[in-house]
Amino acid sequence: MTSDNNKSLSNFENFLLNHFSFDSKIECPILVDSMKYSLFSGGKRFRPQLIQLVCEALDIKPSDYIPFAAAVECIHTYSLIHDDLPCMDDDSERRGKPTNHIKYGETTALLAGDGLLTEAFHIIGKYYTNKPSIGLKLVQLLSYCAGPQGMVAGQQLDLLNLDDKNKKNNDDFKINEKSFSAENILMIHKLKTAALIKCCAEGAAIIAQVSPDKQYDISEAGELIGLAFQIKDDFLDFDEKNPEPCNLINLIGATRTQEILNDVSNRAIQLLEKSKIKSDSITELIQFNLNRSK
Repeated sequence: MTSDNNKSLSNFENFLLNHFSFDSKIECPILVDSMKYSLFSGGKRFRPQLIQLVCEALDIKPSDYIPFAAAVECIHTYSLIHDDLPCMDDDSERRGKPTNHIKYGETTALLAGDGLLTEAFHIIGKYYTNKPSIGLKLVQLLSYCAGPQGMVAGQQLDLLNLDDKNKKNNDDFKINEKSFSAENILMIHKLKTAALIKCCAEGAAIIAQVSPDKQYDISEAGELIGLAFQIKDDFLDFDEKNPEPCNLINLIGATRTQEILNDVSNRAIQLLEKSKIKSDSITELIQFNLNRSK
């Protein structure tokens, strides 16, 4: 990424640090410690980068989009904390560090996730008071993409298909393994991962107040970028000795999965071109995803 991109991400990090400097103002500082532990754990900041790049291509200044980017990153981080819990994926390490519940305990980790989820909407409410119509649209968008019609639905479908305990307890709701297909997996990917990344692109379009047609194309491009991101994760997570049912490579092989990844990435670029967004940096971000190793 360019030096300007890095400067904007630095502004984003400073915004987060300043916003979450309220430790001494609450009765339970360990809760904020736990929230900040995961929020500042060295993530790729892929979602804030996408918001930044789309907004820059639409000539939107950082002060108008950074609060929204911070809200999205809070949602993303809460979802990771909850994903790692023993009742879900039961992971003990993330980004080379102990997961939140290993460091702070399950109850504090659960509440830290709840705190970040709630704080996301506080951030939008606080920093878009001068543009209430945009703020309201961003709240509607983020809650839709992160909720039971988006990310949370994807998490539920993923668990019902991967967790033996959930399968036993939810026989009426699980997807029939005999009919499990690439389409099923792609739907889970669209909901669990792509919905929030789609939210980033569409939110940028809302902030820029583009036309409905242009907003639609940008939103669809965002979903494709999100889908490409998760498909790439399938490559990085694939373990031939311990294959996961919800991994495309396990079902259709690496060659066909790569074809889908290339197609999805190219379609995203075409939609951005159709919407007249000319940004080498967004193309670089899509290319970065194709080539990343973690």
